[in-house]
Amino acid sequence: MQKAIVYCRVSTEEQAEQGYSLDAQEKLCRSFVKNNGYTVADVYRDEGKSGTSLNRPALKDLLAKCQQDNSITAVIVQETDRLARNTKDHLTIKALLQKSEIKLISVAQPMLDDSPEGNMVDTILASVNQFQSDINSRKTRKGLQQKFEEGWWPGWAPLGYINVALAESSNARKSRKIVKRDREKWHLIKEGFRLYLTGKYSVDHINDLLYQKGLRSKSGKKIPHSVMVRTLQNPFYAGLMRWNGKEKMGKHPPMITLGEHKRVLDIMNSHNNYACRRRKHNFLLRGFAFCNICGQRYVGEKHLGKHKEYYHCGSKRKHNNHGQNVQVSVLEKQVEECFKTIQFSKEFIDLVLEKLRDLYQQQHQVIAEQI
Repeated sequence: MQKAIVYCRVSTEEQAEQGYSLDAQEKLCRSFVKNNGYTVADVYRDEGKSGTSLNRPALKDLLAKCQQDNSITAVIVQETDRLARNTKDHLTIKALLQKSEIKLISVAQPMLDDSPEGNMVDTILASVNQFQSDINSRKTRKGLQQKFEEGWWPGWAPLGYINVALAESSNARKSRKIVKRDREKWHLIKEGFRLYLTGKYSVDHINDLLYQKGLRSKSGKKIPHSVMVRTLQNPFYAGLMRWNGKEKMGKHPPMITLGEHKRVLDIMNSHNNYACRRRKHNFLLRGFAFCNICGQRYVGEKHLGKHKEYYHCGSKRKHNNHGQNVQVSVLEKQVEECFKTIQFSKEFIDLVLEKLRDLYQQQHQVIAEQI
């Protein structure tokens, strides 16, 4: 008996539509297999995946199975649009199956066979599927644009906010959603803005503090550094929405003022200029040592295979770096010896101590306010 693979797919929007559930597709395909002399070798199901992309886990596994298992003779789908919703992807998948001498069978479209007529109809249907997908995409884009014009954020809510379905809708899946405060994270993100506006905390420091207070990503981990930076930079928290090159004040509750948003950007720019950021590897002289050939800054690099660390010129085009690498321990020792010859005046030392006392008192006051 010939072996066949059953493939089922449903997008997020189609999950609530009758006749498109994964179980309904599988049941129909299994019935066809039973009545046409095949046996089911495996079933692959993609749930909540668009047919406009080949980047689907189950589809990738199916194609790999077809290339590795010579006993598979057919792939069974309910309709061809379950496999792909654009002509290019459909023909690509079909070509891969034909290369492995595997037939593509659509249960609801029996006119599709390997004859010239069948191939022509198959190509036409693939074009129709793509056209329908393009129409749906255009409707979606227009809906999102209209939502933006009405003052509501058309995308996923950023940290501290949450997408909420309108109360009057009976179907939460298809209902219109607006952005409201996230009761669990709102006060944490707002606290992050408050601390950053003092100008005394780095992004990483704030991220650590908020993690200690309970802020987590969807996976339960610490918020990535890049996400926290984008959060602090995002004008959405000041009520300003930016979408497709347009700006508009939204109806969502702002967390900070526009003036505070500008202040956050100014603080971030100053921090970047001072290069005060946490590093994965602590190379003390990175950014302070310069190449004697081109004047480019030296950078640090860790060679895991050699278990050694080097400084070298950051330029890769101005000159050859052959022989320019110097071990971290060697260069830092040379700088250490140079520092031994430096002497500071009493006036300079007193000035530094006074500045340190001021910084200590400011930090102590901030901590006392938090308590």
